[in-house]
Amino acid sequence: MTVRKKVENTARKTTRKTDRKIPDNARLLKIGKNLAGAAEHLAEALERAGAKASTFLLPNDERRERWLPMGRHDVCVPFALADAIAAILLALPRKKRGRRNQWPSHIEGMATRGLLNDKPIRALAREISEVTGQPEPSTRRRLQEKNAGSELKELRAALSKVKERLGALREARATAMKGRVKERPGAKEGSIRAGAK
Repeated sequence: MTVRKKVENTARKTTRKTDRKIPDNARLLKIGKNLAGAAEHLAEALERAGAKASTFLLPNDERRERWLPMGRHDVCVPFALADAIAAILLALPRKKRGRRNQWPSHIEGMATRGLLNDKPIRALAREISEVTGQPEPSTRRRLQEKNAGSELKELRAALSKVKERLGALREARATAMKGRVKERPGAKEGSIRAGAK
């Protein structure tokens, strides 16, 4: 089987109807991971096209000589092979440095609203995972950290103060409305009597 057919078959297998709901970057990651299983075949195809992985074992002078930009040293590969290699490279694990990537603001807002409304963390993690393509267990851990964090505690405290204040304003309004309702019937009677004279 040719490399092109292997690449097409792998891409076809990983692109199912259920995967269409997954964001493109997550689908591409999945395709790259599946293609990584055929890495030896891809390397063989590159070797046939003129690439040599063993060049890295050569001394620096010989390596530089091979890599000089000359027409006879160019390697031409089919687009399917180049696309497969790019997908595999994108699927490779990245070195983690510093803070992890933050969610976009609309996802952060979705998480905060869900946690403030006491939505179950598992259900919220499932929703966010569907949108971001991030694995559900790591989304759940992140939500648990966020739920235990000081920022959310401060928001909950501020929200309870706002709710108390709103409750007090509603009571004051209700009391004021009761007073107006009692005054109105008398005011209407007086205006009717004045109109009758």
